[in-house]
Amino acid sequence: MVRLSVLVPTYHRAEYLRRCIASVLTSKCVDMELVVSNNASPDHTAEVMASFADRRMRCHHQPANVGMMENMLWLIEHNCGQYQLWLSDDDWLVPGAIEHTVTLLDRVPGVGVILSPYHVWFEHKRLVEDQVCFPEARLWAPGPIALTQIWQQTHIWSRTTIRSDLIDLNGWRRHADSLYSNMYVCGVAMKRAATYYTDRFLVNHTWGNPIYWGTDDTCLLPERIRMVKDLTAEPAYEACRQELVGQFLSNYTRTIRRHPWAVYWKRVISALSIPEARTARFVFLAIARSPLPGTGIRRMLRRLLDSVPQQRI
Repeated sequence: MVRLSVLVPTYHRAEYLRRCIASVLTSKCVDMELVVSNNASPDHTAEVMASFADRRMRCHHQPANVGMMENMLWLIEHNCGQYQLWLSDDDWLVPGAIEHTVTLLDRVPGVGVILSPYHVWFEHKRLVEDQVCFPEARLWAPGPIALTQIWQQTHIWSRTTIRSDLIDLNGWRRHADSLYSNMYVCGVAMKRAATYYTDRFLVNHTWGNPIYWGTDDTCLLPERIRMVKDLTAEPAYEACRQELVGQFLSNYTRTIRRHPWAVYWKRVISALSIPEARTARFVFLAIARSPLPGTGIRRMLRRLLDSVPQQRI
């Protein structure tokens, strides 16, 4: 067993993968491994993987495309790390990220999940922004406070470090139809062990990549609400469930306006399939933040929604 396994699922992103692998192997840490799983890529991904000669790196090639979630699950089940650092093939580590992560594992014994701020790049060419959740490092005890304050940030596969013995494989499979079953696994770990947020940037994350995972992300809200209910089924987590559902509904209406009109309505209709979204406030938010022209109408609706109290879910 090694202290840290860096897990990289990859598909059809050969040149992006090259930079990802290089960013990991520049580390001088010897108590680590890099495991890359190629999901039957049609490009020269296999050649890129073979071009690296480092004893810390292990390569796996799926005989056929098993889908994104199964490829990720293969990595989670076939590594030798006490901890796992998850990294997407189009993202890359900041220099010193491995060393800093290992230092944190020693500084916070038994920690379950480590998260960090990250740099956001558009198509690898332009730095868009820095995503920072908190201005300083923070430590949460296991339980509902960690879920309500930091759990949503685990939707980014990259930058998550998780203790291997806390991973709920059955839960991953139960939510395998979701684009973010990794969030469920992190939530379970946060309920069982401490969560640490470091103020040091560890990852460069990509937006706008022209090559995608091939999954439909237009119906995420019902899946996430189901995940929340599963995570917070115990009576002690009732208030946490209320808070998380409210956060997801608010964030959902904030992000759907970025999409074309047809996709926008597909997302709204998907959201209304769950009882939690059938409130006057959610409908007002969805309309006010729509891509419809007419800023005057949106301003009026925003004033209306501010006068509508949030209904208990």
